[in-house]
Amino acid sequence: MYARLHFACTTFDTHKNLDTIAYERDLYLMLFDKSFKKVYESKLASNRFNPYTGWNTINNGIILFVDNIHDKNDSDNLIVDLIHPD
Repeated sequence: MYARLHFACTTFDTHKNLDTIAYERDLYLMLFDKSFKKVYESKLASNRFNPYTGWNTINNGIILFVDNIHDKNDSDNLIVDLIHPD
């Protein structure tokens, strides 16, 4: 399984922190099989994932670690989303 994460375009606001801009952007996921045939594509939940790190491919999908700087209930608990292509 191969994965590609990419951002939607955005307009940069010079009055906003760069991390804030990055976390607010829409994040998309594409999964590919071993022949690089696309098997899944989706827009991920907004303001849920760290755009810089916190994901890993697994045999039949991807693990995304839930971590967002805008979350008011920040804790040290490990929370993950497992995404498998249908």
